[in-house]
Amino acid sequence: MKPEFLESAEFYNRRYHNFSSRVIVPMSLLLVFLFGFAVFAEKEISLSTRATVEPSRIIANIQSTSNQRIVANYLEENKLVKQGELLVEYQQGAEAVQAEAYANQLEMLKDQKSSWVICNPV
Repeated sequence: MKPEFLESAEFYNRRYHNFSSRVIVPMSLLLVFLFGFAVFAEKEISLSTRATVEPSRIIANIQSTSNQRIVANYLEENKLVKQGELLVEYQQGAEAVQAEAYANQLEMLKDQKSSWVICNPV
C-alpha cells in the first residue's frame, strides 16, 4: 500500500464503510445490550385466573355516631329507600339532659373563676 493513500479519505472510506462495520458491529452491540438488559432488568411475573371476591366476615353490627339510644330501627336488607324516609329513630330528651349537665358544669366553672384571688408577689 502506498503511503500517500493513508492521508486520503478514500482509504478511510474503504476501511470503515464495509459490511462488517455497517452490519456486524451494530448487531453485536445490540446483542450485548439485550443480553445485559435480560440479566439485570427486573422481571415482572403476572398470573391470571378466574376468581370471586368475598368478604371475610359480614358486619352485622351497625353503630351510630350518636350516644343516644335507638328507639326504632326501620332498616331492612335490600329495602328500597326514598329521600326523606325515616330509617332510625333515636330517644328524645337525651340532648336536653346533656345540655343541662354542660350548663351546670359551665356555671360551676364560672363560680370557681370568680372566687379566685390574684395576689401580687412581694
